Amino acid sequence: MDAEELELKGQLKNLKQQELLRRKQSKENNSRKREVEYKNSSKSSSVYISGLPTDRITKDELTKQFSKYGKIRINRDEEPLCKLYVNDEGVPKGDALIIYSKEESVTLAVEMMDESIFLGNKIRVEKAQFEDRGSENMGKKESSSKELDECEPPNKKTKTNKFLKGGGCYRL
Repeated sequence: MDAEELELKGQLKNLKQQELLRRKQSKENNSRKREVEYKNSSKSSSVYISGLPTDRITKDELTKQFSKYGKIRINRDEEPLCKLYVNDEGVPKGDALIIYSKEESVTLAVEMMDESIFLGNKIRVEKAQFEDRGSENMGKKESSSKELDECEPPNKKTKTNKFLKGGGCYRL
């Protein structure tokens, strides 16, 4: 092989590497775009309602009122996607989440119902905002609420994990 052939092979190799890099970046960008589109489509059609009466609000009353502003998405059980938040005793907290089929319904519901009187209470209606819990926990070490006794692990799995990590004492 002469110098010209070697130079051409080197250029061809560089072009192939550049093309592979471009394809990889394009694939990553497309997957990010799809992820963002999914998040936007599934979460941008929701409204968060606060200030609801805690003593006499029902899911039916809420869906009846808010279905005036657009079609509410239906779950597998053919029920409207309306979440009325309750405390530990099952008493409504005074806030709710409704998921519409279209984003335009969110805008209309916010414009018409925000700071209006509903069942005797002044309510707040706003576009729901969601936090991505998966990304904020990445790289963080899991912490437990109570310390484990190193000499007596509560279960076999913990004992094995501690042994593999090289820590703790064990009674046999």
